[in-house]
Amino acid sequence: MGDFSEADGHLTAATEISRATSPGGDVAFQNGIHTPDLQARRNRPRTFPYFSTLPYEVETEQRRQDDLAEILKHLYIAVQAGDFTPGAVHWTRELRSWLSLKFDPTKEQRIQLVNLYYELALAPGVEPSVAERFASMFMMLTKKKHYLKPVKELTLDWRPLFRELRLFVLPQESGLIQTTNLKRNPKTLNKLCQFAQWYFSPEETLNMLEEFLPYFTLSFSESAFVVVGLINLLVPSMPAPAERKDLAVQKIMPTYFHLWALINRSKSVDINFLDLFSRLAREGLPVAHVDFGEYGIFTKDQATLIFTAVLRLLEIPVGQSTSPYSPVVDLGAGMGLLLERDPRKHPVSHHIARWIVMSLSPACLESKHSILSLLENLIQAIETFFHPSNSGSWTRTLAQLVFYLADFFVMRWNREQKHEMEVPADRRLNAELKRRFVTCLKDVIFMGIYAKSGTAMSYSLSTLQALAYLEPDLILPG
Repeated sequence: MGDFSEADGHLTAATEISRATSPGGDVAFQNGIHTPDLQARRNRPRTFPYFSTLPYEVETEQRRQDDLAEILKHLYIAVQAGDFTPGAVHWTRELRSWLSLKFDPTKEQRIQLVNLYYELALAPGVEPSVAERFASMFMMLTKKKHYLKPVKELTLDWRPLFRELRLFVLPQESGLIQTTNLKRNPKTLNKLCQFAQWYFSPEETLNMLEEFLPYFTLSFSESAFVVVGLINLLVPSMPAPAERKDLAVQKIMPTYFHLWALINRSKSVDINFLDLFSRLAREGLPVAHVDFGEYGIFTKDQATLIFTAVLRLLEIPVGQSTSPYSPVVDLGAGMGLLLERDPRKHPVSHHIARWIVMSLSPACLESKHSILSLLENLIQAIETFFHPSNSGSWTRTLAQLVFYLADFFVMRWNREQKHEMEVPADRRLNAELKRRFVTCLKDVIFMGIYAKSGTAMSYSLSTLQALAYLEPDLILPG
Protein backbone atom coordinates (compact mmCIF):
# COMPACT_ATOMS: atom_id res chain seq x y z
CA MET A 1 0.00 0.00 0.00
CA GLY A 2 1.19 3.49 -0.37
CA ASP A 3 0.95 3.75 3.34
CA PHE A 4 1.47 -0.04 3.87
CA SER A 5 5.17 0.00 4.72
CA GLU A 6 4.13 -1.28 8.13
CA ALA A 7 3.20 -4.60 6.52
CA ASP A 8 6.20 -5.12 4.26
CA GLY A 9 8.28 -8.19 4.92
CA HIS A 10 5.90 -9.87 7.34
CA LEU A 11 6.54 -13.42 6.20
CA THR A 12 10.02 -13.73 7.66
CA ALA A 13 11.38 -16.96 9.04
CA ALA A 14 11.23 -17.32 12.80
CA THR A 15 15.04 -17.14 13.08
CA GLU A 16 15.45 -13.97 11.01
CA ILE A 17 15.35 -10.34 12.03
CA SER A 18 12.20 -8.76 10.66
CA ARG A 19 13.49 -6.27 8.09
CA ALA A 20 10.45 -4.00 8.33
CA THR A 21 10.21 -4.16 12.09
CA SER A 22 13.71 -4.69 13.45
CA PRO A 23 14.08 -4.44 17.24
CA GLY A 24 15.58 -1.38 18.92
CA GLY A 25 18.17 -2.99 21.19
CA ASP A 26 21.52 -1.51 22.15
CA VAL A 27 23.36 -2.65 19.04
CA ALA A 28 26.51 -0.58 18.50
CA PHE A 29 26.99 -1.54 14.86
CA GLN A 30 25.35 0.16 11.90
CA ASN A 31 25.94 -0.57 8.24
CA GLY A 32 28.73 -2.91 9.35
CA ILE A 33 30.67 -0.10 11.08
CA HIS A 34 31.11 0.39 14.82
CA THR A 35 28.91 3.30 15.88
CA PRO A 36 28.98 3.92 19.66
CA ASP A 37 26.48 6.81 19.49
CA LEU A 38 23.91 4.82 17.54
CA GLN A 39 21.09 5.43 20.03
CA ALA A 40 21.62 9.17 19.59
CA ARG A 41 20.78 8.77 15.89
CA ARG A 42 18.12 6.07 15.54
CA ASN A 43 15.64 4.31 17.80
CA ARG A 44 16.27 1.18 15.75
CA PRO A 45 19.44 0.11 13.90
CA ARG A 46 19.60 -0.63 10.21
CA THR A 47 19.51 -4.35 9.47
CA PHE A 48 21.74 -4.36 6.38
CA PRO A 49 25.47 -3.49 6.52
CA TYR A 50 25.46 -1.07 3.57
CA PHE A 51 28.86 0.56 4.11
CA SER A 52 30.86 -2.62 4.70
CA THR A 53 29.49 -4.32 1.56
CA LEU A 54 30.26 -1.52 -0.90
CA PRO A 55 33.14 -2.25 -3.34
CA TYR A 56 34.91 0.98 -2.38
CA GLU A 57 35.83 2.92 0.73
CA VAL A 58 33.22 5.24 2.19
CA GLU A 59 33.67 8.54 3.98
CA THR A 60 34.70 8.49 7.63
CA GLU A 61 32.11 9.43 10.24
CA GLN A 62 33.94 12.71 10.83
CA ARG A 63 33.81 13.57 7.11
CA ARG A 64 30.08 12.84 7.00
CA GLN A 65 29.38 15.07 9.97
CA ASP A 66 31.58 17.84 8.56
CA ASP A 67 29.62 17.70 5.28
CA LEU A 68 26.33 17.84 7.18
CA ALA A 69 27.54 20.79 9.26
CA GLU A 70 28.47 22.64 6.05
CA ILE A 71 25.03 21.97 4.54
CA LEU A 72 23.22 23.08 7.71
CA LYS A 73 25.35 26.25 7.97
CA HIS A 74 24.50 27.37 4.43
CA LEU A 75 20.86 26.35 4.88
CA TYR A 76 20.67 28.53 7.99
CA ILE A 77 22.25 31.49 6.18
CA ALA A 78 19.83 31.13 3.24
CA VAL A 79 16.74 30.97 5.47
CA GLN A 80 17.89 33.90 7.63
CA ALA A 81 18.47 35.97 4.50
CA GLY A 82 15.10 35.02 3.07
CA ASP A 83 16.85 33.45 0.08
CA PHE A 84 14.40 30.57 -0.44
CA THR A 85 15.15 30.12 -4.11
CA PRO A 86 17.75 29.27 -5.19
CA GLY A 87 19.51 29.37 -1.78
CA ALA A 88 17.38 27.24 0.59
CA VAL A 89 16.18 25.03 -2.28
CA HIS A 90 19.76 24.24 -3.31
CA TRP A 91 20.86 23.29 0.23
CA THR A 92 17.68 21.30 0.71
CA ARG A 93 18.64 19.31 -2.36
CA GLU A 94 22.15 18.79 -0.92
CA LEU A 95 20.64 17.60 2.37
CA ARG A 96 18.36 15.17 0.53
CA SER A 97 21.38 13.74 -1.32
CA TRP A 98 23.26 13.37 1.98
CA LEU A 99 20.34 11.48 3.57
CA SER A 100 19.88 9.26 0.51
CA LEU A 101 23.40 7.88 1.08
CA LYS A 102 22.06 6.20 4.26
CA PHE A 103 23.74 8.76 6.52
CA ASP A 104 21.89 9.66 9.72
CA PRO A 105 21.78 13.01 11.52
CA THR A 106 21.49 13.00 15.31
CA LYS A 107 18.00 13.07 16.81
CA GLU A 108 18.46 16.70 17.88
CA GLN A 109 19.42 17.68 14.32
CA ARG A 110 16.49 15.76 12.87
CA ILE A 111 14.04 17.40 15.30
CA GLN A 112 15.33 20.87 14.38
CA LEU A 113 15.16 20.08 10.66
CA VAL A 114 11.62 18.70 10.94
CA ASN A 115 10.45 21.84 12.75
CA LEU A 116 12.22 24.06 10.20
CA TYR A 117 10.74 22.37 7.13
CA TYR A 118 7.28 22.18 8.69
CA GLU A 119 7.33 25.95 9.15
CA LEU A 120 8.83 26.61 5.71
CA ALA A 121 6.26 24.37 3.98
CA LEU A 122 3.42 26.39 5.54
CA ALA A 123 5.05 29.84 5.61
CA PRO A 124 3.00 32.59 3.93
CA GLY A 125 4.60 34.29 0.96
CA VAL A 126 6.71 31.32 -0.14
CA GLU A 127 6.18 30.35 -3.78
CA PRO A 128 3.94 27.25 -4.05
CA SER A 129 6.52 25.26 -6.04
CA VAL A 130 9.20 26.05 -3.43
CA ALA A 131 6.82 25.24 -0.55
CA GLU A 132 6.20 21.83 -2.15
CA ARG A 133 9.93 21.08 -2.06
CA PHE A 134 10.04 21.99 1.62
CA ALA A 135 6.97 19.80 2.27
CA SER A 136 8.64 16.91 0.43
CA MET A 137 11.72 17.30 2.62
CA PHE A 138 9.53 17.30 5.74
CA MET A 139 7.94 14.03 4.61
CA MET A 140 11.35 12.49 3.96
CA LEU A 141 12.53 13.36 7.47
CA THR A 142 9.41 11.89 9.13
CA LYS A 143 8.49 9.02 6.80
CA LYS A 144 9.36 6.36 9.39
CA LYS A 145 7.93 6.47 12.90
CA HIS A 146 11.10 4.98 14.37
CA TYR A 147 13.15 8.03 13.36
CA LEU A 148 11.51 10.06 16.11
CA LYS A 149 9.05 8.88 18.75
CA PRO A 150 5.80 10.83 18.32
CA VAL A 151 5.02 13.26 21.16
CA LYS A 152 7.85 11.90 23.37
CA GLU A 153 10.60 13.33 21.14
CA LEU A 154 8.70 15.64 18.79
CA THR A 155 5.42 17.52 18.94
CA LEU A 156 4.09 19.74 16.16
CA ASP A 157 1.45 22.47 16.23
CA TRP A 158 -1.63 21.56 14.16
CA ARG A 159 -2.94 25.12 13.80
CA PRO A 160 -0.70 26.36 10.93
CA LEU A 161 -1.67 23.33 8.86
CA PHE A 162 -5.37 23.80 9.65
CA ARG A 163 -5.18 27.47 8.63
CA GLU A 164 -3.81 26.51 5.22
CA LEU A 165 -6.40 23.75 4.75
CA ARG A 166 -9.24 26.06 5.76
CA LEU A 167 -8.49 28.38 2.85
CA PHE A 168 -9.39 25.54 0.49
CA VAL A 169 -12.14 23.61 2.26
CA LEU A 170 -13.86 26.45 4.15
CA PRO A 171 -13.20 29.54 2.01
CA GLN A 172 -16.42 31.23 3.12
CA GLU A 173 -15.16 31.12 6.74
CA SER A 174 -11.57 32.24 6.12
CA GLY A 175 -12.40 35.68 4.74
CA LEU A 176 -9.37 35.45 2.42
CA ILE A 177 -10.71 33.98 -0.77
CA GLN A 178 -8.39 35.72 -3.25
CA THR A 179 -4.90 35.02 -1.93
CA THR A 180 -1.69 33.64 -3.35
CA ASN A 181 -2.01 30.72 -0.93
CA LEU A 182 -4.75 29.29 -3.13
CA LYS A 183 -2.04 28.47 -5.65
CA ARG A 184 -0.84 25.77 -3.26
CA ASN A 185 -1.59 22.19 -4.20
CA PRO A 186 -4.27 20.84 -1.82
CA LYS A 187 -3.01 17.29 -2.47
CA THR A 188 0.34 18.30 -0.98
CA LEU A 189 -1.40 19.68 2.12
CA ASN A 190 -3.40 16.45 2.37
CA LYS A 191 -0.22 14.39 2.25
CA LEU A 192 1.47 16.73 4.73
CA CYS A 193 -1.37 16.01 7.17
CA GLN A 194 -0.77 12.27 6.93
CA PHE A 195 2.86 12.69 7.99
CA ALA A 196 2.36 15.48 10.55
CA GLN A 197 -0.64 13.85 12.26
CA TRP A 198 1.66 11.42 14.13
CA TYR A 199 3.29 14.34 15.90
CA PHE A 200 0.17 16.24 17.02
CA SER A 201 -0.33 15.98 20.77
CA PRO A 202 -3.33 13.83 21.82
CA GLU A 203 -3.95 16.42 24.53
CA GLU A 204 -5.03 18.80 21.74
CA THR A 205 -7.94 16.53 20.69
CA LEU A 206 -10.64 18.58 22.45
CA ASN A 207 -9.21 21.85 21.11
CA MET A 208 -9.36 20.42 17.58
CA LEU A 209 -12.96 19.24 17.97
CA GLU A 210 -13.97 22.63 19.42
CA GLU A 211 -12.43 24.26 16.33
CA PHE A 212 -13.92 21.87 13.73
CA LEU A 213 -17.38 20.95 15.02
CA PRO A 214 -18.99 24.45 14.82
CA TYR A 215 -18.64 24.18 11.04
CA PHE A 216 -20.70 20.95 10.96
CA THR A 217 -24.16 21.49 9.49
CA LEU A 218 -26.49 19.36 7.40
CA SER A 219 -28.18 22.46 5.98
CA PHE A 220 -25.06 22.87 3.87
CA SER A 221 -23.89 19.28 3.43
CA GLU A 222 -20.45 20.24 2.10
CA SER A 223 -19.48 21.53 5.56
CA ALA A 224 -20.42 18.18 7.15
CA PHE A 225 -18.13 16.30 4.75
CA VAL A 226 -15.32 18.82 5.38
CA VAL A 227 -15.55 18.42 9.17
CA VAL A 228 -15.45 14.62 8.91
CA GLY A 229 -12.41 14.89 6.61
CA LEU A 230 -10.63 17.28 8.99
CA ILE A 231 -11.25 14.96 11.95
CA ASN A 232 -9.79 12.03 10.02
CA LEU A 233 -6.75 13.96 8.75
CA LEU A 234 -5.81 16.04 11.80
CA VAL A 235 -7.12 14.54 15.05
CA PRO A 236 -4.34 12.38 16.56
CA SER A 237 -5.13 8.69 17.05
CA MET A 238 -2.67 8.13 19.92
CA PRO A 239 -4.33 7.76 23.34
CA ALA A 240 -3.97 10.65 25.78
CA PRO A 241 -1.99 10.20 29.02
CA ALA A 242 -3.67 8.17 31.78
CA GLU A 243 -4.23 11.25 33.95
CA ARG A 244 -6.36 12.92 31.25
CA LYS A 245 -9.60 11.03 31.96
CA ASP A 246 -11.55 13.60 29.93
CA LEU A 247 -9.67 12.48 26.80
CA ALA A 248 -10.23 8.73 27.24
CA VAL A 249 -11.13 7.03 23.95
CA GLN A 250 -14.63 6.01 25.09
CA LYS A 251 -15.33 9.58 26.23
CA ILE A 252 -14.90 10.89 22.67
CA MET A 253 -16.14 7.86 20.72
CA PRO A 254 -19.89 8.70 21.12
CA THR A 255 -19.24 12.04 19.38
CA TYR A 256 -17.74 10.27 16.37
CA PHE A 257 -20.60 7.76 16.15
CA HIS A 258 -23.20 10.50 16.45
CA LEU A 259 -21.62 12.45 13.58
CA TRP A 260 -21.46 9.25 11.55
CA ALA A 261 -25.16 8.52 12.15
CA LEU A 262 -26.13 11.98 10.90
CA ILE A 263 -24.77 11.36 7.39
CA ASN A 264 -26.52 8.29 6.00
CA ARG A 265 -25.64 6.32 2.87
CA SER A 266 -22.40 8.12 2.16
CA LYS A 267 -19.51 5.92 1.06
CA SER A 268 -16.99 8.73 1.61
CA VAL A 269 -18.01 9.20 5.25
CA ASP A 270 -18.01 5.44 5.92
CA ILE A 271 -14.45 5.17 4.62
CA ASN A 272 -13.28 8.18 6.66
CA PHE A 273 -14.66 6.83 9.93
CA LEU A 274 -13.38 3.31 9.30
CA ASP A 275 -9.92 4.76 8.68
CA LEU A 276 -10.15 6.74 11.93
CA PHE A 277 -11.44 3.80 14.00
CA SER A 278 -8.79 1.44 12.62
CA ARG A 279 -6.01 3.84 13.63
CA LEU A 280 -7.56 4.31 17.08
CA ALA A 281 -7.61 0.50 17.48
CA ARG A 282 -3.98 0.19 16.41
CA GLU A 283 -2.72 2.93 18.73
CA GLY A 284 -4.86 1.78 21.68
CA LEU A 285 -3.67 -1.84 21.53
CA PRO A 286 -0.23 -1.41 23.21
CA VAL A 287 -1.36 1.19 25.80
CA ALA A 288 -2.11 -0.48 29.14
CA HIS A 289 -4.37 2.25 30.58
CA VAL A 290 -6.79 2.03 27.61
CA ASP A 291 -9.73 -0.29 28.33
CA PHE A 292 -9.56 -3.36 26.07
CA GLY A 293 -12.01 -6.25 25.81
CA GLU A 294 -13.44 -8.79 23.39
CA TYR A 295 -14.27 -5.95 20.98
CA GLY A 296 -10.94 -4.18 21.42
CA ILE A 297 -11.36 -0.58 22.55
CA PHE A 298 -14.95 -0.56 21.26
CA THR A 299 -18.25 -1.64 22.81
CA LYS A 300 -20.44 -4.41 21.42
CA ASP A 301 -22.92 -1.97 19.86
CA GLN A 302 -20.14 0.10 18.27
CA ALA A 303 -18.43 -2.99 16.81
CA THR A 304 -21.72 -4.28 15.41
CA LEU A 305 -22.41 -0.91 13.79
CA ILE A 306 -18.95 -0.88 12.21
CA PHE A 307 -19.45 -4.39 10.81
CA THR A 308 -22.72 -3.20 9.25
CA ALA A 309 -20.73 -0.44 7.52
CA VAL A 310 -18.14 -3.03 6.42
CA LEU A 311 -20.87 -5.06 4.76
CA ARG A 312 -22.07 -1.90 2.99
CA LEU A 313 -18.58 -1.04 1.77
CA LEU A 314 -18.09 -4.49 0.24
CA GLU A 315 -21.04 -3.55 -2.05
CA ILE A 316 -22.29 -7.10 -2.42
CA PRO A 317 -25.55 -7.05 -4.44
CA VAL A 318 -28.76 -7.91 -2.62
CA GLY A 319 -31.78 -8.64 -4.83
CA GLN A 320 -32.14 -6.01 -7.53
CA SER A 321 -30.02 -3.45 -5.69
CA THR A 322 -26.43 -3.12 -6.88
CA SER A 323 -25.21 -0.71 -4.19
CA PRO A 324 -26.43 0.31 -0.71
CA TYR A 325 -25.16 3.85 -1.29
CA SER A 326 -26.96 6.78 -2.82
CA PRO A 327 -24.76 8.59 -5.39
CA VAL A 328 -26.69 11.80 -4.66
CA VAL A 329 -25.36 11.99 -1.09
CA ASP A 330 -21.66 12.00 -2.02
CA LEU A 331 -22.31 14.57 -4.75
CA GLY A 332 -22.74 17.09 -1.95
CA ALA A 333 -19.21 16.50 -0.63
CA GLY A 334 -17.87 19.49 -2.58
CA MET A 335 -14.54 20.63 -1.14
CA GLY A 336 -14.64 17.66 1.24
CA LEU A 337 -13.21 15.60 -1.63
CA LEU A 338 -9.89 17.42 -1.15
CA LEU A 339 -9.57 15.81 2.29
CA GLU A 340 -9.98 12.21 1.14
CA ARG A 341 -7.01 9.84 1.07
CA ASP A 342 -6.01 8.29 -2.24
CA PRO A 343 -8.08 5.06 -2.45
CA ARG A 344 -5.35 3.37 -4.52
CA LYS A 345 -2.78 3.85 -1.77
CA HIS A 346 -5.25 3.50 1.11
CA PRO A 347 -7.88 0.93 0.01
CA VAL A 348 -10.89 0.54 2.27
CA SER A 349 -10.16 -3.18 2.73
CA HIS A 350 -6.88 -2.13 4.39
CA HIS A 351 -8.77 -0.03 6.97
CA ILE A 352 -11.23 -2.87 7.66
CA ALA A 353 -8.48 -5.46 8.16
CA ARG A 354 -6.43 -3.14 10.38
CA TRP A 355 -9.43 -2.44 12.61
CA ILE A 356 -10.30 -6.13 13.01
CA VAL A 357 -6.79 -7.50 13.59
CA MET A 358 -5.78 -4.72 15.99
CA SER A 359 -8.92 -5.41 18.05
CA LEU A 360 -8.21 -9.14 18.54
CA SER A 361 -7.09 -10.52 21.90
CA PRO A 362 -7.47 -13.74 23.94
CA ALA A 363 -10.62 -12.17 25.42
CA CYS A 364 -12.31 -13.13 22.12
CA LEU A 365 -11.91 -16.80 23.06
CA GLU A 366 -13.49 -16.37 26.49
CA SER A 367 -16.68 -14.76 25.21
CA LYS A 368 -19.34 -16.23 22.95
CA HIS A 369 -19.77 -12.85 21.27
CA SER A 370 -16.63 -10.96 20.21
CA ILE A 371 -15.03 -9.24 17.26
CA LEU A 372 -13.72 -12.64 16.14
CA SER A 373 -17.23 -14.13 16.14
CA LEU A 374 -18.45 -11.11 14.13
CA LEU A 375 -15.66 -11.76 11.61
CA GLU A 376 -16.65 -15.44 11.38
CA ASN A 377 -20.29 -14.45 10.82
CA LEU A 378 -19.26 -11.96 8.11
CA ILE A 379 -17.09 -14.49 6.25
CA GLN A 380 -19.84 -17.10 6.50
CA ALA A 381 -22.43 -14.64 5.16
CA ILE A 382 -20.38 -13.69 2.08
CA GLU A 383 -18.75 -17.09 1.49
CA THR A 384 -20.64 -17.79 -1.75
CA PHE A 385 -19.28 -14.58 -3.30
CA PHE A 386 -15.75 -16.04 -3.19
CA HIS A 387 -16.79 -18.84 -5.55
CA PRO A 388 -15.06 -18.55 -8.97
CA SER A 389 -18.41 -18.77 -10.78
CA ASN A 390 -19.86 -15.93 -8.75
CA SER A 391 -17.52 -13.14 -9.83
CA GLY A 392 -18.29 -9.46 -10.22
CA SER A 393 -17.24 -5.99 -9.10
CA TRP A 394 -16.95 -7.30 -5.52
CA THR A 395 -14.38 -10.02 -6.33
CA ARG A 396 -11.28 -7.82 -6.08
CA THR A 397 -12.42 -6.12 -2.85
CA LEU A 398 -13.14 -9.44 -1.12
CA ALA A 399 -9.80 -10.95 -2.20
CA GLN A 400 -8.04 -7.80 -1.04
CA LEU A 401 -9.85 -7.90 2.32
CA VAL A 402 -8.77 -11.46 3.23
CA PHE A 403 -5.24 -10.67 1.99
CA TYR A 404 -4.93 -7.68 4.33
CA LEU A 405 -6.53 -9.66 7.19
CA ALA A 406 -3.89 -12.38 6.88
CA ASP A 407 -1.09 -9.85 6.25
CA PHE A 408 -1.91 -7.77 9.33
CA PHE A 409 -2.27 -10.88 11.47
CA VAL A 410 1.17 -12.15 10.39
CA MET A 411 2.67 -8.72 10.99
CA ARG A 412 1.21 -8.50 14.49
CA TRP A 413 2.12 -12.11 15.30
CA ASN A 414 5.75 -11.62 14.21
CA ARG A 415 6.15 -8.35 16.08
CA GLU A 416 4.69 -9.75 19.28
CA GLN A 417 6.73 -12.94 19.15
CA LYS A 418 9.96 -11.00 18.64
CA HIS A 419 9.02 -8.34 21.21
CA GLU A 420 9.14 -5.60 18.59
CA MET A 421 5.64 -4.54 19.61
CA GLU A 422 5.10 -3.88 23.31
CA VAL A 423 1.62 -5.28 23.97
CA PRO A 424 0.26 -6.09 27.48
CA ALA A 425 0.42 -9.84 28.12
CA ASP A 426 -3.36 -10.26 28.36
CA ARG A 427 -3.80 -8.80 24.82
CA ARG A 428 -1.13 -10.79 22.99
CA LEU A 429 -2.19 -13.24 20.28
CA ASN A 430 -1.90 -16.89 21.28
CA ALA A 431 -1.85 -20.24 19.44
CA GLU A 432 -5.56 -20.95 19.97
CA LEU A 433 -6.59 -17.54 18.63
CA LYS A 434 -4.25 -17.96 15.66
CA ARG A 435 -5.73 -21.38 14.82
CA ARG A 436 -9.31 -20.08 14.98
CA PHE A 437 -8.41 -17.11 12.78
CA VAL A 438 -6.84 -19.37 10.12
CA THR A 439 -9.83 -21.75 10.26
CA CYS A 440 -12.15 -18.78 9.66
CA LEU A 441 -10.40 -17.77 6.40
CA LYS A 442 -9.33 -21.20 5.15
CA ASP A 443 -12.40 -22.23 3.15
CA VAL A 444 -12.90 -18.94 1.28
CA ILE A 445 -9.22 -18.86 0.31
CA PHE A 446 -9.38 -22.36 -1.17
CA MET A 447 -12.13 -21.02 -3.44
CA GLY A 448 -10.38 -17.70 -4.09
CA ILE A 449 -7.23 -19.28 -5.57
CA TYR A 450 -9.37 -20.39 -8.55
CA ALA A 451 -10.79 -16.91 -9.21
CA LYS A 452 -11.24 -15.84 -12.84
CA SER A 453 -9.64 -12.48 -12.10
CA GLY A 454 -5.84 -12.60 -12.19
CA THR A 455 -5.58 -9.89 -9.51
CA ALA A 456 -8.00 -11.69 -7.16
CA MET A 457 -6.17 -14.97 -7.69
CA SER A 458 -2.84 -13.29 -6.90
CA TYR A 459 -4.24 -11.85 -3.66
CA SER A 460 -5.64 -15.26 -2.71
CA LEU A 461 -2.36 -17.06 -3.35
CA SER A 462 -0.50 -14.53 -1.18
CA THR A 463 -3.12 -15.02 1.53
CA LEU A 464 -2.72 -18.78 1.28
CA GLN A 465 1.01 -18.36 1.82
CA ALA A 466 0.39 -16.25 4.93
CA LEU A 467 -2.09 -18.76 6.37
CA ALA A 468 0.32 -21.63 5.66
CA TYR A 469 3.00 -19.72 7.55
CA LEU A 470 0.68 -19.36 10.54
CA GLU A 471 -0.83 -22.88 10.58
CA PRO A 472 0.87 -25.25 8.10
CA ASP A 473 -0.99 -28.27 9.53
CA LEU A 474 -4.36 -26.75 8.57
CA ILE A 475 -3.38 -25.50 5.11
CA LEU A 476 -0.86 -27.95 3.64
CA PRO A 477 -2.20 -31.43 2.77
CA GLY A 478 -0.65 -34.52 4.36
